[in-house]
Amino acid sequence: MPVDPSVIAALEAAAAAAPDNNALLLHLAGLLLEADRPADALTASAAVLARDPANVEALGVAARAAEASGDAARAEGYRRLYRALGGAGGTAAAVPDDVPAPRASGGPPPGMLPTRPCDCS
Repeated sequence: MPVDPSVIAALEAAAAAAPDNNALLLHLAGLLLEADRPADALTASAAVLARDPANVEALGVAARAAEASGDAARAEGYRRLYRALGGAGGTAAAVPDDVPAPRASGGPPPGMLPTRPCDCS
């Protein structure tokens, strides 16, 4: 389902009002990728990385955005950092190409929930 442009506009306004809100910027970046606006997604994820260079989620989004923008070298740089910081378990086989973008529903991406209940006692 295409992303509603009014949702992106609202998130862009919110991000302008709270430019240090990394969670908001990452959510916006994911929606921008879904809306085929990779350059804008890269700008949003780079803003997060400027404040938090070890943010694995931002590295994954940035890699996908750079690739979609046609900047393969930059995408590979982000992928290397992503793997080095333990993204997807640090395995070479699981690079950000297969990292799901944040979902518009606000819930975690599929496969990100535990498969069994936590025995936290």
